Amino acid sequence: MTAAFEAKYPKTKASKAEKQTKADGTVTYEIAFKDAKGKKHEATFKEDGTFVEEE
Repeated sequence: MTAAFEAKYPKTKASKAEKQTKADGTVTYEIAFKDAKGKKHEATFKEDGTFVEEE
């Protein structure tokens, strides 16, 4: 998952990562990080590294 995050957000360090498993068995990872201005964001990736969304 780290490689997918680093590819999408180069030069950005994750501050927190959380694995989530839904009732149907689907696994996603939410990775928290700050942008260059210090604003907090979360990016969600599927288990295979596919980007889902950014909040």
